[in-house]
Amino acid sequence: MAACVRSWSAEEGGVSGSSSPEALAVTLAGLVWRRLVGRPVTWGDYAAMDPAKAARYEEVERNQFAVAPEGLSAEQFEDMGLTFEGLQPGGEYRPVTLENRVEFVRLSRLSLVHSMDRQIDALRTGMVEGGVPVQALGLMTPEELEIRVAGAPLIDLDTMKRDTTVSGSTGQQEIFWESVQGMSMSQRSLLLRFATGRSRLPARVRVELESTVNSEPGYRPLPTAATCGFTIRVPTYPDTVSMREALVFAVENCGTFEKG
Repeated sequence: MAACVRSWSAEEGGVSGSSSPEALAVTLAGLVWRRLVGRPVTWGDYAAMDPAKAARYEEVERNQFAVAPEGLSAEQFEDMGLTFEGLQPGGEYRPVTLENRVEFVRLSRLSLVHSMDRQIDALRTGMVEGGVPVQALGLMTPEELEIRVAGAPLIDLDTMKRDTTVSGSTGQQEIFWESVQGMSMSQRSLLLRFATGRSRLPARVRVELESTVNSEPGYRPLPTAATCGFTIRVPTYPDTVSMREALVFAVENCGTFEKG
C-alpha cells in the first residue's frame, strides 16, 4: 500500500504527493480509512460496515425483536444464553438479563468499534515505514486517502472519459458513451474490470470501435477485451440500446481477475 502513496512532500498550505499510476485493488470499510488518518471511530462507522450486526444489538437494547415485537420477558431474555464474555473480567459467568441488557450493548459496541485497532495500526505503521509521512496522513480526510490508495469508489463518467482513448467513427463513439452513461455504477465498475483487471478509477482504457458490420444471419457479436493491454474491442451496433446490452452481457458474464 505504501508504494501507491510514496513521494509525498509538504508544501505551503498543506500536503501534496505523487503516487504510482497503479492504485491498489482493495476495498476497505470506511472506519479503516478513518483510523488510518487518525480520526476517531464511532459506532456509526461500525454500523455502516456491518448493518445486520448493528441491528441485532439494537434489538437487544430495545427489547424489540422481529420474532417478538412486544418484547421478551425476563425469563425469555435469559434463555437466549447471552453473557458478558470478552467484555469484562469473568464476563463468561455473568448472564445478560433484561435489567443489564443496556450495559451489555454499550460494552459490546465499544468492543466492536475497537476490534480491529491492532490490525489497522499495523497497516498504518507499514505505510509510515514505507515512506508516507505521519503529517500527511493527519492532514488528509478518510475519503482522500482512499482515493489515493485504492482509487475512486464511484465511476464518474467525466473522469472515465478523460482516462479513456476511443478510436472509431464519431457516430459509434457517441453510441459508446451514451451506452456507458446508461449503465449502473456496478456495471461501469465491471466494464473497467473487463478491460483492465481492476474495478476502480483511475484506469487507463483503450476502446477500439470496429467500423465493419457482419451481416451474416444470426450473427450477434460481443465486445472482447485484452486485459494486458487495457483494451476493449467493440463491434459496430446500430443504436445505444444494442451496444449497451452487448457490453453489459459481456462484462457480467466474463470471468476475469482483479489486478493488485
